Amino acid sequence: MKNLKIINTAILTLLFMLINACASSDAQIAVKNTLSPGVAEVVAVINGIESAGINKTVELNIVRVLGYGPSSSPIAAGSKLNAIATLGNVKESLDKADAAIPFTIQLKLNQGGVNPKDSIKWEIISISKNK
Repeated sequence: MKNLKIINTAILTLLFMLINACASSDAQIAVKNTLSPGVAEVVAVINGIESAGINKTVELNIVRVLGYGPSSSPIAAGSKLNAIATLGNVKESLDKADAAIPFTIQLKLNQGGVNPKDSIKWEIISISKNK
């Protein structure tokens, strides 16, 4: 009986070590570079920008997803989504943006308005030239 416990412990230890060794380096990097809850980082091309009062509504074509924070909704590469820009520095960057080049964009889940069905799901919190 004692030998069986030792064998089981040894097998579990080896299994843990094997799983840990097989973890990809990308997964290990993703753990180090965590995003805030509800935030996603993507590479996207801007398809269009429209004024929405003092804010801007932006149509994005998602090229690649770079990462998610906890509690983020998934975004598919190749999909199109609408996001709102409320921050002054983001709106200024959008005014200067070239629609033909991809940008690295951080999106935050929008808290929604009175009627969440009609509200935009994502808010742009930062935009920069793709690295």
